[in-house]
Amino acid sequence: MNLEIIIAQIIVLIVMVALFYVTFKKDGNKITIKDMTIVTLMCVLTAVLNKTLSIKFPPAQPIFVISFASSIAITLGILFSPKLALIAGLITDIVGLLLAPASGDNSMPFLGFTLTAMLSCYLPSILVRVTKKQKEAVMNLLIVGILLLSVILAGVYLFSVNTISIDQNQNDLNNSLRYSIIGVLVLISIAVVALNYFINQKIKNDSNMYITTTQLTLIVLVVEIVCHIVLTTLWINIMYGVPLVVAASTRIIKGLLMLPLNVMVIYLILKYIPNQYKRHLIKEEI
Repeated sequence: MNLEIIIAQIIVLIVMVALFYVTFKKDGNKITIKDMTIVTLMCVLTAVLNKTLSIKFPPAQPIFVISFASSIAITLGILFSPKLALIAGLITDIVGLLLAPASGDNSMPFLGFTLTAMLSCYLPSILVRVTKKQKEAVMNLLIVGILLLSVILAGVYLFSVNTISIDQNQNDLNNSLRYSIIGVLVLISIAVVALNYFINQKIKNDSNMYITTTQLTLIVLVVEIVCHIVLTTLWINIMYGVPLVVAASTRIIKGLLMLPLNVMVIYLILKYIPNQYKRHLIKEEI
């Protein structure tokens, strides 16, 4: 392990300790044995699904991998209080390491990925409360701006390289494939904005939902940017020396492709969880 990784480990550890300290100080909700039992069971289930449930398309030479890891982590964060969400992220990462221990030259677990797992649950818990106070129009403008910027950055990247790496597979790029990928990203962005409008009209009359798809889309986008595009890209650069631009650009493309699926999966989970169960887990005040 080189000096850069050791320094990064120390910095991340300090950030994690500070995050726990601030959260436990400000979040006055008590943690009961029942809460911890539910959190632990859901985290174990999440870790198992993360390691086993992924769909590669096409199967022979995958260029796109569908994984429900992010949507499950965000769902946990939305359901739990900030304190419980932080614990949930930590437990999920620990169970994941036990199921698939690190190996090779960097066999020691890197705390950066642990921090990412914690924030993947923690940020939704904070954002679901913050976005309740925001106007729908403002959130929609943010979503459109983020989607537009993401498509532009993805397009610039696609025309600056000859290959693209998806799930550790190198795929050759030609102009036809470049335009096809950009076209799909544009269509997905338009579909996300349209779905927000139509589904939100239904949610207004649905007493079983307490979050709009606009809130949900914004939460998924923020988690994707902070946890996967920024932090995971940084950790991969520190651990393996992968250029930041390369790692970030491919994650932007994957994030956009997965966006509508993540939003719909989370929406369906939240919709069909019984209200009594949601009332037990959701703590509105920080």
